[in-house]
Amino acid sequence: MRDSPYRPTKGRDELPPTSFADRSLIIADIEERHFWFVARRDLIKRLLRASLGVSGASIIDIGCGTGLFVGHLSRTGYRAIGTDININASHFRKRSARCESGFVQSSAMALPFKAKFFDCALLLDVLEHVDPAPALVEARRVLRPSGILLVTVPAFPWLWSHRDKAAGHRTRFRKESIKDLLARAGFEVERVHYYQCLLFPLFVASRLLGRSSRLFSVIEERPGKMVNRIATAISRLEVRGTGFVPWPIGSTLVCVARKEG
Repeated sequence: MRDSPYRPTKGRDELPPTSFADRSLIIADIEERHFWFVARRDLIKRLLRASLGVSGASIIDIGCGTGLFVGHLSRTGYRAIGTDININASHFRKRSARCESGFVQSSAMALPFKAKFFDCALLLDVLEHVDPAPALVEARRVLRPSGILLVTVPAFPWLWSHRDKAAGHRTRFRKESIKDLLARAGFEVERVHYYQCLLFPLFVASRLLGRSSRLFSVIEERPGKMVNRIATAISRLEVRGTGFVPWPIGSTLVCVARKEG
């Protein structure tokens, strides 16, 4: 960053339960090549280019998980910082060594950054883990006027399964509920659409069958190489069509909003 974004904060959040740390290690092992993560990275980059241009903007990835995407942003030319409540794992040190991005330990509800500092904030599959209202208020605080917020959340409460519980989710969202949350937090919603429409029938089958057996969750998380290649190609085809095709359904909701005022 060109100047320091930090501001003093009181106290420090405790680390999450060990199960969340273990989950982070699993994700770190699969997200580089897993079809869902690969295509989602393509989608978010496409949305960022449309909203911010190709480089130079400052981005905060709130709840950055393993930190992999922060490195992608840095190499793309953005000035990126990632925050997460648990950044002590070895994969964070590896990510930091390979890119110019920084990582800061903090809760999504108490970001240790100055107000109106960032051009863009990302909350990628974060709001289902926390109380969403204060997290959105805090994201708005650190955004510059007319700053961009990108949010992804799991869709459809009726799809709740063992995977959600294992991932530490509190809820899944409806389109209207996430739009209402964004508006109440002071954002002007520019677009809300679905992701993973083409593979949605398989996703539904996996989640519903997964309620009685964890085997389907394991297959979804670690598909075979050929299955993963095919699913990646299908997911990337869908991403390329986003903006042209109004996908009617999907396992994830993607939201683009702008800070009002």
